[in-house]
Amino acid sequence: MQDLVKSPVQWKYLLNTCGTDFPIKTNAEMVQSLKLLNGKNSLESETIEAKKGRWQYHQNVTNVVTRTDVKKSPPPIETLMFSGNAYFVVSREFVEHIFKSKEIQDFMEWEKDTHSPDEHMWATLQRMPSVPGSNPSNIKYEHSDMNSIARLVKWSYCTTEEN
Repeated sequence: MQDLVKSPVQWKYLLNTCGTDFPIKTNAEMVQSLKLLNGKNSLESETIEAKKGRWQYHQNVTNVVTRTDVKKSPPPIETLMFSGNAYFVVSREFVEHIFKSKEIQDFMEWEKDTHSPDEHMWATLQRMPSVPGSNPSNIKYEHSDMNSIARLVKWSYCTTEEN
């Protein structure tokens, strides 16, 4: 991300997709979708009670991630924690902001000993009022990866014989 911010290319959105993703939209369709965002971001951001232990307890991060019984201090942000995934579409302003904000830098440091920080850090940043393109933390703004702009995900638990 830091390399992108320094790049002379005047990009408007960062698409972070999985290495195994393949395009299902043409470039023209993606450009049209990004224009419709009008500066907003598109990423999963939900409240999921079952995942709270991932950030409430210190994790030993070595070759494997192991949860300890040591409770972490609360996150150094005013926003509630949200869950999501590592794949997103965010505006240039979002990216620039995360490198300028001390609050976000402190939050990213705090995240280092959590389980799968990429699965809650981006989702939480998306709900911080100070972050460009973010959404309010109200439940009506929850966004699942089932309706993402950049990628289509079909989880096995969502499949039936009909689909």
